[in-house]
Parts: sequence; C-alpha cells; structure tokens
Amino acid sequence: MVILVKYLNKSDNIDAMIKKTLHTVDDYIVQDVYSAFSDVVVDKFYFGGGMSTQLYLPEFLRRFSSDVDTNGIPKLSFGEFKGEFGAGLEKLVEKGYSWSSKKRRNTYDLIIEDSQSTVLLQYPNKKTSSLDFMTSVCDRESQNTQHVSYNGLNLNVMAMEDIVTRKFLRMYSFMNTYQLNMPKTQNFFNLRKKINKLKVEVNSNSDLTPEEVALDVAKIRLMADYFDVVALTVYKGFNSSYLKEAVESFNDLKDKFGLIQDYLLSFNPNALQSCSCK
Repeated sequence: MVILVKYLNKSDNIDAMIKKTLHTVDDYIVQDVYSAFSDVVVDKFYFGGGMSTQLYLPEFLRRFSSDVDTNGIPKLSFGEFKGEFGAGLEKLVEKGYSWSSKKRRNTYDLIIEDSQSTVLLQYPNKKTSSLDFMTSVCDRESQNTQHVSYNGLNLNVMAMEDIVTRKFLRMYSFMNTYQLNMPKTQNFFNLRKKINKLKVEVNSNSDLTPEEVALDVAKIRLMADYFDVVALTVYKGFNSSYLKEAVESFNDLKDKFGLIQDYLLSFNPNALQSCSCK
C-alpha cells in the first residue's frame, strides 16, 4: 500500500469552532492533562484510545481528537472516579484550568478547559452484566501496558496490540450496526481532512435527527479507527502472539483473527513479528 506521506506535511484547515476542542498530543492542554494525571494513571489504570495512539506515532501521523481515554481494572462509581482522579484535577486547577464532570451511559467525563481550549478525560462506566469478563480483559491489558516517554513523562499506555484489538471490535460493530464499509483510501491527509470536515458538519447542523447524528458519528469513528489501525500497522508493527491472544479474548473477534491478520499484512508484510516491535 502506498502511503502519501508528502500530503501529511500540509496544514489541516480546521474550522475555528472546533479548534477549541480538537487536539493532538502536541497541544499544550493535552500535555498539561497527561502531566497532571501521569501519577494517577499507574498500576491498575492506563491510558488508551485515539489520543494515546499518537504517542506511538511520528508527528506527521497525528490526527485530531477531543478526549484523553483512560481505563483500568476497577469498576468505579461516579464519586469514586472523581476521587481517584482528584489529585490530577488539583494540579490542573493550580495551573489555571477549570473543570466539570458528567456521568454518561458509557463513560465518566471530566471536562477540562481554559479560555482557549477544552478537552475531555474519560473513564468507562462499567456495566455489572459484563463486569467479570471486562475485568479479566482489563487485567490482561494492564499487565501488558507499555511505558511511553512523552514530554518528560513516563506514561502507562495500553499496548499497541490492545489498541488495535479494541479498534477492530468497534469497527466491526459500526459496520454491522449501520451497514457501513471499511474505508479504502490510501491517502492519510485526505482521510484526516474528511474526518474533520464531517465533525464540523455534525456539530454545526442542528437539523439532523438523532438517527442521522448517530450514523454520522459512527462514520467518523470508523474512519478514525481505520486511520489509527493503518498508521500503527505501517509505521510500527505488532507482537503477533500477543495480538492473537488479545483478539481471541473477545467473542465477537474470536473467529476473525485470520481475517485481521491478512488485513494488517496487506498494508505492511512485516507488520506481525514474533517479538514485540515497540
């Protein structure tokens, strides 16, 4: 697959409305958030998601994201979540940030902002019905986290194999639920531009029905996950045995490892190694 790297050096034309909310790990507010919570997100907790994917990638492959995802072994109540992450919030307040919190169906959110920017920090609102299974998954993920150097910090970050597994899980869900197809573009710059354009449209169009918003959000997340999967495949690579273990730990992916393996190898014939390729 030919990746048109030269296009990635161009500036993304981001609408002013979302400049406040869309960031990369190079932005000051994201750096401050990681710094504030670096001593909190250790041991049983770890960073993950799209923003943390950027920590494994070169600067020209970083796409915009609005949130810093965290995860961990414990099932926390909303109050326990704010208590566990309180020390980080105190550091941010000392730096001049304000914050608010919101309990959502699937996440607990901390909304952190100043006059220029805002970013979310999220932790899963874990469901009792799947707690035993997800606890075992998070326990495995926590044992395989990587210590990633970033801006003078040593962050506890989900392994690339687990990041990709979670993204395939979500991509298959979106494709099945909304009858979407996997993106096929070979141009990262155009894909990144398309993601940002769709985000602007969704945020600025108040006439969309809830169903239309849900479909557009699914399209955005599918394209973003595809971007991250292909970027990690082309520019990093994976420990094949651990990737297999991670993929097959989810029932919805258990019979798909062969397909996932072939898909990754189509982008990079050397993507799967017998040793970790961090």
